[in-house]
Amino acid sequence: DRESEEEARMMKTLVACLLFALCITPALASFNPFILHFVDYYKRPSGHYNYIVRGSLPLGGIFHWLKFDWNYIKDTLIQRASEKRIPFPEHDYQMIDVCLLQPEKPENLELIKIEKKYFEHDRPDHGRFVLWPTRGSSHSPTEYTSEQIQVMVQNFTDVSRDDLPGRMAAFDAMLHDDTTNHSQVIYFHCESGKNRTGEKAGSYYMKF
Repeated sequence: DRESEEEARMMKTLVACLLFALCITPALASFNPFILHFVDYYKRPSGHYNYIVRGSLPLGGIFHWLKFDWNYIKDTLIQRASEKRIPFPEHDYQMIDVCLLQPEKPENLELIKIEKKYFEHDRPDHGRFVLWPTRGSSHSPTEYTSEQIQVMVQNFTDVSRDDLPGRMAAFDAMLHDDTTNHSQVIYFHCESGKNRTGEKAGSYYMKF
């Protein structure tokens, strides 16, 4: 009857829309080239360069077909270095993938697993994976007076749960490491490359 035909038509339309979304909608957790920026770089005595780079989640693909997007990131690094006139090797480099995601959150576990698997199993020649769970501060800046904030800034007081002084010392050690046979890209990121990544970048600028 007419009602059944209408229901069947609506069901076909719904299925078509779902298939369309699966085919063209990128995963929310995907690499954003506009977020990638060089924070610092250092020419080593050996002639190689090391770089600290901030960015977003380094994965690309659709939903559960996510994978580490090495080539897209490489192209973006080359482009951004050219724009900033920063010397950058197009091939002879490795990456230290510093992931700031929190493993206690179920939605992060698969993302962390993909990154870790890429460096530990798929392409260990491309570098290594480091997990630095970042949770931010449990205190609001409004809880402090401007005088207190000034003293905290001058003394680099850490009110977060992320051991920022220790992380900044680790960044500095990575940047000045001259023990590898390749240039090193220290790529740190959360998911969107803004909040947790911004905390680390801002701390680095304040310290160095």
